[in-house]
Amino acid sequence: TQPMAGRTKSHSPAERLARFNSFHNKHDDNAGLIINQRYWLRHLIGAGGMGKVYSAVDQADNSEVVVKIRDKRTHKRVSRKRITSEINALKQINHPNIVTLRDAGTFMGTNPLSGGLCEIAFEVMELMVGVDLGKYLDSMKTLQWASAKSIISQSCDGLGAMHGNGIIHHDIKPENIFIVENGTVKIFDFDLTRFCSLDPQDEVPPGTFYGTLNYLSPEKIINGKADHRSDLFSLGIVLYEMLTGRLPFRSPRMIEIAARILNEQPAPVTQAAPWLGAAKKIERIVMRALEKDPDKRYQSAKEMKHDVLEVADQSPVMVRHMPMEMQSSDSWKDFLGRMSTFPIVPQDTAPMQA
Repeated sequence: TQPMAGRTKSHSPAERLARFNSFHNKHDDNAGLIINQRYWLRHLIGAGGMGKVYSAVDQADNSEVVVKIRDKRTHKRVSRKRITSEINALKQINHPNIVTLRDAGTFMGTNPLSGGLCEIAFEVMELMVGVDLGKYLDSMKTLQWASAKSIISQSCDGLGAMHGNGIIHHDIKPENIFIVENGTVKIFDFDLTRFCSLDPQDEVPPGTFYGTLNYLSPEKIINGKADHRSDLFSLGIVLYEMLTGRLPFRSPRMIEIAARILNEQPAPVTQAAPWLGAAKKIERIVMRALEKDPDKRYQSAKEMKHDVLEVADQSPVMVRHMPMEMQSSDSWKDFLGRMSTFPIVPQDTAPMQA
């Protein structure tokens, strides 16, 4: 993942959709596919290094769902047993702050390298209407404490449920925190999830790590290994970014970002965002979450949530850099309407069997 110096550039939903279509839609050959005689892939709505995401219909009950097809090339060093075990564990977690994983399995598809048939993994998730936190921050830049408090406390609840079941997310960042239109926050994107005890076959090769560089914990950079407290470090970075509009460890060069995460203390929140005023309690929460030593960090998501909830909503945090179109309207639903995550594509593709 390329490093990010900060959220300084914002694109309209139309611009994002146009760029997305130019890179992916015209090259996609899965739209219209029916997986395992059940899931009809209608439109490509997202793509990345780990796979492609589609709006789909579950023909068993005619409900709308999201299907993620994993890229075969991303699992060369990951055992099939580990993937199956973690997906099954995630399916058992029923929590309002974790996206519901409805089904998972494999189907016979085309190997992108050889062109031959191979087994490809897929996951079926609930369809969510809203916006991911990354897009929200692209527009809002900074958030009021009441909003940040709600997002972080709900994220802590979701992470606590995962950690309680022995699962580490490993890629907490704004783009993997989804805000549903009713205000519910959900953790999603489980491509990098790991059990707390790694399968010996899944040892991290020297010099590599899992996750997004700007949100990595020091221990993951050092040896690629981490426990649940690494997720809390990443969540601390998300909180810092929500309040200040900038990342705590910034550089255009990847090696410098890693060095700063390992060796430097970020600018205090009240220094990076003078408009926070004397919000010392908030600063203590952020700085404890960003401790280099995991033993000095929050030891559980529950502990972090407790401190977050202790800070009153009326703390002197002001919204800054609010877009002009938002200054005349406080309507949350109007904003979500403009930031729709699941664009409507004019026509369906005729279904075809996998």
